[in-house]
Amino acid sequence: MADKKYRNFQAVLYAEPDIKRLSADRWAFIKHDRDLDNDGNVKKAHYHILIEFGNPRTISSVAKMLDVPQNMVEVCYSVEGTRMYLTHANAPDKVQYDVSEVIANYDINNVDKPLSFLAMYDICKNAESFKDFLEALAPYRISQSLGNYNMLVSIWTKRPV
Repeated sequence: MADKKYRNFQAVLYAEPDIKRLSADRWAFIKHDRDLDNDGNVKKAHYHILIEFGNPRTISSVAKMLDVPQNMVEVCYSVEGTRMYLTHANAPDKVQYDVSEVIANYDINNVDKPLSFLAMYDICKNAESFKDFLEALAPYRISQSLGNYNMLVSIWTKRPV
């Protein structure tokens, strides 16, 4: 049976990742060298890495790129959550890292924002024209696929007037 393929991965490494070996569309990593254990002692320095591919890959192929055992690589089911965890933004009880410490091949401060269907509907209700509606959605992660465009048209035509 063929290995399952995924687009997004994360890993905790004890050596700085060799980014030249990655053929990923987007990647970001940070060195955590101030994390504390339960006794208040500084943990061994480690790197958290987020890897995003346009085409699906297997865990084994990503592990090979990173030159680490397969058990060091995990599928990332929440890119936004993992991105936030790089700085512990979603873990306020942990040592906070500055976003300037993140090394990435994209601007992690200016990433598409996810948008729920209900939030889209609220934006639609407040827009005066379809053009305004689409412009209000511009900062959000809305696929350019025909299916999503048809969904947006459907939301617009069913809005309360």
